[in-house]
Amino acid sequence: MKKINILLISSVALLYSCSSWLDVNPKTTMKADEMFQTQQGFNDVLIGVYSLMATPNLYADNLTFGFLDVLAQYYEGIKNSTSHKFINTIDYKYEEASEEARLKQIWRVHYKAIANINAMMLYFDNNKAVFSTGVYEVLKGEAIALRAYLHFNLLRLFGQSPLTGMDTKSIPYVDIYTNVAQKPLTVREVLVKVINDLKVAKDLMKNYDPYGVNYQILLTQNVPNILIDRQYRMNYYAVTAALSTASLYAGNKTDALSYAKEILGAVGSEPALPFKLSNITSTPLATSEFIFALSVPKLKEYTDVYFGADATLYTSSTLLAINTSVITNMYLTPGASSIDMRPVIFFAESSTGNRQVAKFNNQRVIPIMKISELYLIAAETEGSIENSLWYFNKFIANRGIVAFPTTMTREALDIEIYKEYKKEFIGEGKLFWFYKRLNYNKIGASDNYTVNDSKKVYTLPIPTSEYEFGNM
Repeated sequence: MKKINILLISSVALLYSCSSWLDVNPKTTMKADEMFQTQQGFNDVLIGVYSLMATPNLYADNLTFGFLDVLAQYYEGIKNSTSHKFINTIDYKYEEASEEARLKQIWRVHYKAIANINAMMLYFDNNKAVFSTGVYEVLKGEAIALRAYLHFNLLRLFGQSPLTGMDTKSIPYVDIYTNVAQKPLTVREVLVKVINDLKVAKDLMKNYDPYGVNYQILLTQNVPNILIDRQYRMNYYAVTAALSTASLYAGNKTDALSYAKEILGAVGSEPALPFKLSNITSTPLATSEFIFALSVPKLKEYTDVYFGADATLYTSSTLLAINTSVITNMYLTPGASSIDMRPVIFFAESSTGNRQVAKFNNQRVIPIMKISELYLIAAETEGSIENSLWYFNKFIANRGIVAFPTTMTREALDIEIYKEYKKEFIGEGKLFWFYKRLNYNKIGASDNYTVNDSKKVYTLPIPTSEYEFGNM
């Protein structure tokens, strides 16, 4: 086996890729052969990948409340300041230096995390003896699934919408540890690899992951310490949810529904333990709905830039806010008895008429997958309108909204599903991917932005530097 060095960055073990196009700069190194003498060594590398994901370059800013939600046109007030950090983003001027630098970081850090996983994969089978019962299956499955999910999100950024370019070239799917640049695959080919890897991971993890189908059984047993707090990892149910979203993105509604129902249950059922819908009266993040979340110890520092006291002026160069009238219209509810608390809980009070997102106040976690999204997927993919409405009405009942009648048409329900994506996932980066998947031409908090060139808006350009090193 070839020698691989291990990075130790900020006390977290990360693997060094010898591939120049990933641009990784080691601080200190150790031999991988030493690192993987224990199952804790494998776990430390996975923790390192989550630490990369929990930085502002990725899911603790750019791919949640920052860059992606700006692309979704939530924050119309950005244009009030010509010096705003996202002044080019909001007009999709990806060629500007600030945007290219941001995209380069998103691309580079994703592939850095993927390289870490690929290097680790070289050792799983040869060192299988170092694992206690079930840990090999869970950690190997977790690594494979995490690699697939990172590729999936890269595809949702840098590949064309599946409705307009399923067979166009997109990104490389790097599932080997190598210094040879990999050729880009089509959107369809990447989705096939993502889904296949997720299926492999699901099969590996099924019997052993405490956050899976044996949740109640394993809850009463002494599982290894390395398998605790699985809600902050790519657990079995997170793999299942990722299969649902990836299948939907690929246009396979049957599989998307099947995977969603594995967690939600059939019509008339409650979701699998430990999940429970929240009525969001006091906890805006609805933690009982979390399938997978990232721990972000510095979340306050990252969110204060946009939503804190130092960003209160509407002409601030970093403030992200939504006009009160836009929020009011966005959360209009049918029926006199509907009381949707989200506009109260999700946003801070304001005397200026422009309100900041308050979802993450006093929080140290970022939700990546929640059952609320699966309820909307089930509502979209069910074959009968009655079943679709059951999932949809169950979800909105926990948001204070009265049920829609069974006489509702599919077209009308699809409009309501879109509205719920917009209302529910503010600050979580989901809306842009929803728009892209369905190739929407009217987008934004007030639906006032017209997408005239969907490829320009929805397909982020691969950083030019990658063409120098890869076969792009």
